[in-house]
Amino acid sequence: MNPSKTAVLLFSIGLLCWSGCGSDSVCDKAATTTQNLLNAVSSCPAFTGGGDGGTTLIVAYNKAACQNNLASCSSSDQQALSNVFDCLSKVGHCVPGAEIQFVGSLALCYPPTNSISQACRTAFHF
Repeated sequence: MNPSKTAVLLFSIGLLCWSGCGSDSVCDKAATTTQNLLNAVSSCPAFTGGGDGGTTLIVAYNKAACQNNLASCSSSDQQALSNVFDCLSKVGHCVPGAEIQFVGSLALCYPPTNSISQACRTAFHF
């Protein structure tokens, strides 16, 4: 699969999740992680619209939406999401020519779908 398409898929899932759930601490962590990831991809033209015409990955974070969907996520769901944000915060910057490895490091952060309730996954559209 094309690295930029894979990255878009991973980021879409993650950013939809971040815009849709959690307590203030989880929402705050989501906001910080989103900004860190946007900075991490900025050095790879394949993910920022440069080079081979990749996709720009700029998504506005919406804390109000995050807070509004709190009812869809249990405390264990929120903990699983918090763990994802912790993992993503440790992902380094993308290096041109190593986009596939970068995407792989992102994929390692996503939990198995059975670790998040169906109600919470439905709220995120994943």
